[in-house]
Amino acid sequence: TTGALVSGGGDSVITFWEDTTSTTLEAATTAETERVELAQKLQNYTYAGNYREAIVLALQMDQPARLFSLFRSVVETENPDTDSLSGLITVDEVLGSLADEQLYKLLIRLRDWNTNVRTAPIAQKILWTIVKSYPASRLASLRPQGKVGAKGSLKDVLDAIKVYSERHYKRVEELVDESYLLDFTLKEMDEVAGEVKAITNGTSQLGLERD
Repeated sequence: TTGALVSGGGDSVITFWEDTTSTTLEAATTAETERVELAQKLQNYTYAGNYREAIVLALQMDQPARLFSLFRSVVETENPDTDSLSGLITVDEVLGSLADEQLYKLLIRLRDWNTNVRTAPIAQKILWTIVKSYPASRLASLRPQGKVGAKGSLKDVLDAIKVYSERHYKRVEELVDESYLLDFTLKEMDEVAGEVKAITNGTSQLGLERD
């Protein structure tokens, strides 16, 4: 056949080779085209505010950067909905109705974002929405679908989220303590400034009386 090659060796074994270059290239081109089309569709969903489609597609495509960008825009929205957990009620509804596989994938992403100080606030907000939207029994029953990584078990994921959340909490507590110290220092400085002003005024008045 066209593109076939036959080779033989001293071991009396004949090997038939087939050139699959064009087939492999075509498959790669098709996959890339589909990826670009899905990326464009995801961008369109996000721009149009179709959060359900955007979140589900981002999870399906395994696009953590795009998913995080979407959540950040929701959490940091200038006009958050009243009583919304995430910032927008429509997103609350999406996050509260995910399939088990989608929910597990999202927990994986939250675990990763929660390890970074810059992305942790967004992760904590979405995690808060998830925890408030599902009973503990539902979250505890989640199981990974296929390979998720070396630490893909639910226990590993939750342990990692807990450890870093405790670190963030401790850091916030330290910042609060520092703010109290700063507030105390400023008050003390105001009192000192008041005393200096009083002494200065008294000295000035004494000088006038002497004149």
